[in-house]
Amino acid sequence: MSDVKKPTTTSILRSEQLAIGYCSKKGTHYVAENLNLRLERGQLVCLLGKNGVGKSTLLRTLSKTQHKLGGTIFLEDRELSEIDSSQLAQKMSLVLTEKIPESQLTVFELVALGRQPYTNWLGKLSSEDHQKVDTAIKQVKLEALSHRNYFELSDGQLQKVMIARALAQDTDLILLDEPTAHLDLHHTIEVFQLLKDLATKTNKTILISTHEVNLALALADDLWLMRPDKFVSGSTANLIESQDLQNLFPTEQLTFNEKLKQFVFRTQSTNTGLPSKK
Repeated sequence: MSDVKKPTTTSILRSEQLAIGYCSKKGTHYVAENLNLRLERGQLVCLLGKNGVGKSTLLRTLSKTQHKLGGTIFLEDRELSEIDSSQLAQKMSLVLTEKIPESQLTVFELVALGRQPYTNWLGKLSSEDHQKVDTAIKQVKLEALSHRNYFELSDGQLQKVMIARALAQDTDLILLDEPTAHLDLHHTIEVFQLLKDLATKTNKTILISTHEVNLALALADDLWLMRPDKFVSGSTANLIESQDLQNLFPTEQLTFNEKLKQFVFRTQSTNTGLPSKK
């Protein structure tokens, strides 16, 4: 079901014959099997696919928050199953779409939770920890809200706080599940550009699942395309050549414009990507 690539020393995470899914009283449900994945250092990789195809299941499995059903996952050439939670928290950070438990934490305090893998048993922040938290808040442009209670924030602002918490954790690998789900267009573009800059300038590896397909096509170094019957990865150009992008969303309303390298409505002009005039 997936591309098989030979491992190299530049990869930070890879899998061999990975099977993902979940178990219930009715039995084991496989979402995808035989996944041979790899993440290269310093890349922004976007995971694309329809709702319900298994993108969140894959991210949870790669982050060890959900059990794999088969195969092996390697993080820096160590089996993920052999890495304990405290070690993993210093190597990988995760941003999910789950609701945060109610509390009186401020924005600064919530972001500071990202430093827990490094603080002592009292949880006391060092000067370095404070600096990491301040830098993370600045990166998502929430300095003016740092002393506000997080429950006072909008959904979009809170999502940026969760991204800041992952940045404060200062790991080489960051996984994000729909990080722009509650953001308007301006802030969505801002977050994508931030993640792209982090990958480029700090050599962090960032994997995000997203429905912002056209932004992913424009900014991602690599794409992971997930369909019920197939998983492929590669650059935008390679996936256009193989016709895999064109077949990602086979509908009567949507088509892929190879000239624009974007998905457009079928009623739009193929020359401009804008609605055609009647």
